[in-house]
Amino acid sequence: MPIAPQLALLRGERIVLEFGKGVLVLTNQRVRLDEGSSGNRRMVSITLGAVASCGIVATSYPWLVGASGLLLLGGLGMLVGAKETSGAAGFFIGGALALMIYLATRKSVLSIASAGEAIIIPVTGGTRAALVDFVDAVEREKLASAAASTEVESGRHVA
Repeated sequence: MPIAPQLALLRGERIVLEFGKGVLVLTNQRVRLDEGSSGNRRMVSITLGAVASCGIVATSYPWLVGASGLLLLGGLGMLVGAKETSGAAGFFIGGALALMIYLATRKSVLSIASAGEAIIIPVTGGTRAALVDFVDAVEREKLASAAASTEVESGRHVA
């Protein structure tokens, strides 16, 4: 696996999973986002112990699909029941516009949050499965880290 160019591994740290050619990196100790384009740069690092939540969050406005359907049916009804087509055209345009707004505003993001900062990555096309794998890996590493920490605190650490 290629290591992200800005990530210097700590002692005992190993890369578990990378997403987006090193943009998002999960190690056995932290999650790090390092992204930038067109003069904007963002680097966030959250230790696994500080991860408060991790998930894929989707937002959409399904009522827009319903409104689109009603407008399209209304336009169709106007065409069937009357000789005037200018009103029907308005309904069809309104229905198409509502559907386009629905498609443009729905989105999914991967969110990894701590008490102070959050890492948010947009989910596009075929990346959802890869991000679900990333969430699973974060959970596994966080639980493994917590278990190892508990063993060390209780004196049960095996070298």
